[in-house]
Amino acid sequence: MTARIIDGNALSAKLRGELAAKAAELTAQGTQPCLAVILVGGDPASAVYVRNKVAGCEKAGIKSLKFEYPQDAAPADVLAKIAALNADPAVHGILVQLPLPGALARREQEITGRILPEKDVDGFHPVNVGRLVMGEPGLVPDRTAWQHSRVVALLSPDLEPAVLLAAAANEIGIADTPKFDVREVEEQDWVRLTQSQFEPVEITPDFWIVPTWHELPAAALRSIRLDPGLAFGTGTHPTTRMCLRWIARQGGADGARALGRVLDYGCGSGILAMGAAKFGASDIDAVDIDAAAVEATRQNAQANGVQLNAGLPDQARGEYQTVLANILATPLKVLAPLLCAHVARGGHLVLAGILERQTQELQQAYAPYLQLTVADTQDGWVLLTGQRPA
Repeated sequence: MTARIIDGNALSAKLRGELAAKAAELTAQGTQPCLAVILVGGDPASAVYVRNKVAGCEKAGIKSLKFEYPQDAAPADVLAKIAALNADPAVHGILVQLPLPGALARREQEITGRILPEKDVDGFHPVNVGRLVMGEPGLVPDRTAWQHSRVVALLSPDLEPAVLLAAAANEIGIADTPKFDVREVEEQDWVRLTQSQFEPVEITPDFWIVPTWHELPAAALRSIRLDPGLAFGTGTHPTTRMCLRWIARQGGADGARALGRVLDYGCGSGILAMGAAKFGASDIDAVDIDAAAVEATRQNAQANGVQLNAGLPDQARGEYQTVLANILATPLKVLAPLLCAHVARGGHLVLAGILERQTQELQQAYAPYLQLTVADTQDGWVLLTGQRPA
């Protein structure tokens, strides 16, 4: 492999020039880009950073607004300013200079999470973190990816596959239509076929996940009625079952006290949030970056007679006795500071979606915040848990 020296100064000058040209173009069209910066306290390093940002904006033709607050500023004042900037159409980007001082530091995630995702310059909003993890928005698709990806589509007989595929390829910038095969699918009773693939799932001897077309097992003292849908979480995957087993063990006879206030981060179908409710938790927030998952959680909760609050990640506010996150290793590493900030003193963090070989890297990622231990294993997956000191 041949090394290449990158001239940082030259690259910076090139990017700044391109940015200035784009800003000038927008300004000529009647919209001058505007960045608002909030600086709290008198930290010298933060002051330098903000001063450089203001100077950089000036050179690029970007308007800058600076709002300074004293060290002991009330959180409500800072949040009110963010709300005003969110509502101001003349402000296109908002940045809260970190770290925040004093009592505000404990509410850092809440404060940065109040910035609208589309105005979040740092990219700290949970929605933007999720988009970054899943693939940065706006990136030009890699044409060679089609050599490694296979797309399967079910079409009605009156549609022409070649036309649809050509349009899809053109939409994402692929000049040549990829090769494809067409296979006729015999008509079947698709509902019955789907139902045959899902049986009741035993979490513990008396706690079951049961599709609506099945009778409840006689041993089921607690159950969640759940049909397969677009959102992840039917109870069949080992990661989901391990989380639910932990909830059942922790809930025990006094789940309301043991589980406390619960956050299900990346809720999917809402199965973990509903599981917590079945074991006594009554103050439950279930959040996901996917609006379809949020709606699925609401519908599933209603069908199971469960009370919870479902929404996008910015609905997660404050601290929780129990924080559940069944996602994947990479986003869990990125979300480490955010998730740990939501864990109350004496509270528990429960992480799943982690392969056994990924255990150490997750433990290292969370080491600055919590010590994680392996609480359960199944089929090559692990459940990691940690408790914040009381």
